[in-house]
Amino acid sequence: MIHNSNIKTLLVTNIVNKYILRLIRNEKIQGIVLKCSDAEELIFALKQVADDKKYYSSLVANLVFNDSPEMEEVRISKREKQILTLLAEMKTTAEIADDLSISPSTVKTHRRNLLQKFKAKSLLCLLRLACRQNLLNEETDYCGCCYKKFIGQLN
Repeated sequence: MIHNSNIKTLLVTNIVNKYILRLIRNEKIQGIVLKCSDAEELIFALKQVADDKKYYSSLVANLVFNDSPEMEEVRISKREKQILTLLAEMKTTAEIADDLSISPSTVKTHRRNLLQKFKAKSLLCLLRLACRQNLLNEETDYCGCCYKKFIGQLN
């Protein structure tokens, strides 16, 4: 994405991920409209951005300006990311230990630390929260669990 102060950017998307939220917070884009929005909202957003104002669809504004703990960005180490990815692949503790050449107790310690960092009560919760922060697969914009929740909020 080109960042030029003279260029005004209105993003039209159906995906809102960590990267897009960062662009909004860093004021790299002036507005965002969801693809499911009607023509009137799109025209209004275009006029707002053209007039040097900002415009965010209501759902996006709730995500950007909501201080809920679910939106807190959790920082994890490279090793924790590896373990998280392997957990998402449904690998057992023994398989993860073997894949990474570490002991099973080290895997259990990393898993316990991840659960604490994400304030998750189960492995499923951990994976969903990690997915919502785009930590499981950074090449894609969303995964199934996040996208379904996002679409559910639109209806």
